[in-house]
Amino acid sequence: MRSEHVDALRVDLLKSTYRIDRDADPAIYNLASGVVERLGIDVPITIYQAQNPEGLNASLAYLPEEAHIVLHGPLKSRLSEAEMRALLAHELGHMLLYNQWDGELLIASQVLSAMTHDRQADVSHFASARLFYLYTEVFCDRVALEVSDSPLEVISMLVKIATDLEEVNPESYLKQAQEILAKGPTKTEGYSHPEAYIRAHVLKLWHDKRDDANPEITELIEGPPTLDELDQLVGEFGPFVRLFGFRAEEIGYGTARVRLPYNLDHTRPGGTISGPAIMALADYAMYVAVLGAIGNEPLAVTTSLNVNFLRKPAETDLLCDAKLLKLGRRLVIGDMAVHADGDDEMCAHVTATYSIPPQG
Repeated sequence: MRSEHVDALRVDLLKSTYRIDRDADPAIYNLASGVVERLGIDVPITIYQAQNPEGLNASLAYLPEEAHIVLHGPLKSRLSEAEMRALLAHELGHMLLYNQWDGELLIASQVLSAMTHDRQADVSHFASARLFYLYTEVFCDRVALEVSDSPLEVISMLVKIATDLEEVNPESYLKQAQEILAKGPTKTEGYSHPEAYIRAHVLKLWHDKRDDANPEITELIEGPPTLDELDQLVGEFGPFVRLFGFRAEEIGYGTARVRLPYNLDHTRPGGTISGPAIMALADYAMYVAVLGAIGNEPLAVTTSLNVNFLRKPAETDLLCDAKLLKLGRRLVIGDMAVHADGDDEMCAHVTATYSIPPQG
């Protein structure tokens, strides 16, 4: 960082906070020192209390060789010692993230920030920044878990900050989170922070399964793409979709409905839709269903496709309903039913196999 930026950050902290001296509150500094030692971060720490806070929160003002932690609201009186330790560990997790891996993630953060503040920023820039911020928060939650004696301490801290309550029951909140997740596949709708129930569940997953929990956590953060996200993905990777005019109308976990709008270019002699257009529709519907199950993986590809043409469709829009029959680590098998809009009787039945690229 440039020296003028460092000086400006220090001055801004002094203007907008009350600096807590070590002699004035040795207890919180002793907690912070213990966290720093556990994390192996050898930097001086300064703790501040924000002026005019809105609710409970905390933040890290990042400097490469200094940790400046700002408390927002009455955290010192609201959190227990264990909860405060978890909070300090979470904030120091940001420093750990930026200082490790040769500073590559700090550079990534700065690049994404610059891109999303540009007037010509694309939707994909905001989508990338969002995922970076979301994964940063769950990474820092995991840092807090590593420093704490129990995930319940971290969950209790998160829930108190989210609700402003003086007392919470983290075990009860975990049950509440499970009730939500039991309703079906769920992913966060947050932009920079996942919802508290997702963060609580992720902490429990990491505590119970360690790195084996990562696929489940990815699904909670990224999940199946929405129709808008699918349109964005197609815009980047699928010009053939624009060629046919396909429109995904529904997407679920391993299911999809895709429309092929009527176009004279897709017809053949005899007053019907051509076989290649029907096959392309079924193939794309399978692709959408695969993305609905495994998330944003544009390099999933067709390895086989078998079609039975059952009857001649009318010259109108065609709809294809796709459903995955088997989802493996490398291969996916799906079933597609194609019918004319307004006619429930199938005009073609298609089965296909897709290959998923190896991870890592």
